[in-house]
Amino acid sequence: MKIYILDDKDYYVTILKERLEKKGYSVIANTDPYVGEKELCDIKDIDLLILDYNMPILNGLEILRRLDKKSNYKLPEVFIMANDIPEEHMIELKKYSSNIIFKPFILSELEENIEYVFGREIIEGELKKPENSEISTFRKIIEDMRKRIDELEKQIRNKNIRLDEKDRKILQLEENQKLFIEKIKTSEQNYDELNSFKKNMSEKDHNIEELQIKLENMQKNFKDDISKKNNELQKKNNYYRAYIYFLKGNSKKANEINNNILKKYPDYTKAIKLAKKLLT
Repeated sequence: MKIYILDDKDYYVTILKERLEKKGYSVIANTDPYVGEKELCDIKDIDLLILDYNMPILNGLEILRRLDKKSNYKLPEVFIMANDIPEEHMIELKKYSSNIIFKPFILSELEENIEYVFGREIIEGELKKPENSEISTFRKIIEDMRKRIDELEKQIRNKNIRLDEKDRKILQLEENQKLFIEKIKTSEQNYDELNSFKKNMSEKDHNIEELQIKLENMQKNFKDDISKKNNELQKKNNYYRAYIYFLKGNSKKANEINNNILKKYPDYTKAIKLAKKLLT
């Protein structure tokens, strides 16, 4: 069986290709949606297309629409992978695909879906839960987040370096102040000039302290913002999992996931609406 993988993330393509080839499938993969579209049209014997929805240049739905419009092309079986899908696109995606899988996912579940759709015999021991595949996926996601944090910390460090330069200038000014004081010990006529110098030094110290406080607040706000976005993404992913089970007719699983969402987010409007649908 021949499988084509199209995803803009290198690590997803690498993980999936390696795992499916070990299962005995012939796998072609690409991270460029335009190149992928052309290859799909040129290669006539693709059995399964595993397609990422969340691609920045052309998303998965746009690629399916373009392929569907080609008069001499017949879509193979399609699995959609996604981080998040707008509700208005969900129904149309179901028209083209037999399965929607939300990231991050366990590779053994993807394999089970392939076996189910194509009616292959399940070889004993093949469907054991992979030991490291899902962990690798999470690590890649966390690694991307850490890179972003490192970039921001680097920016903050650069600002701190500039502060250090100002500190050194202040120290130089302090040394100059000492020399100045020694010079004016014998001359009271420079007393006013000395006071003015001290006042300027005090204002510089105050400005630097304010800048340091602002930088610390920026760092704290950024970390809080990442935490909020992670919680929001987890909430949406869980809701769409429940919604997919609902569309598949598995109300029990959908209700279980949806109830867990409502326990944590009782005011989440989408989950409330889905709960009402499940009751009817």
